[in-house]
Amino acid sequence: MSDLHPDQYNIAGKKLDCPICNHDCFTIRHALLNTRATTFLGFDFLNKKADNYVCQKCGHIMWFLPPER
Repeated sequence: MSDLHPDQYNIAGKKLDCPICNHDCFTIRHALLNTRATTFLGFDFLNKKADNYVCQKCGHIMWFLPPER
């Protein structure tokens, strides 16, 4: 699942800017943080998920874990 519409985002109350090119438009992708044990046992759905913000100017990817609840 991904959000392919470039937009500006805030993370923890701060505007997200690319640390490489200072651009401020990103698309979002979601990734599973797989572990060998859960993959081997077929329980990939139990792994944590991360949000990937992809800079639309240079392609730099920033990974963020969702806040723990």
